Amino acid sequence: MTEDEILRSSLTGTRRLQAVYEFFASIPERIAVLKLLVDENLPPRTAVDLADLFPESAHVDSVGLGSTSDSIIWEYTKRMDSRS
Repeated sequence: MTEDEILRSSLTGTRRLQAVYEFFASIPERIAVLKLLVDENLPPRTAVDLADLFPESAHVDSVGLGSTSDSIIWEYTKRMDSRS
């Protein structure tokens, strides 16, 4: 699937994440830096369940950002991205 096809598709949940993974996997230098930071509205287990697709992903609780405002989480992700 192309990026545009993924965006317009009716895929949801794990199937959509799989399509995103396959898209990034077709660009090897990008998959190496693709990480997910799972928000607190999803269970911590989500990061564990997706570890085979997105190995360096984490849940906000595991990085000390549980119950933190979205703006602070956004700043954290930008700082982490600059370290990659």
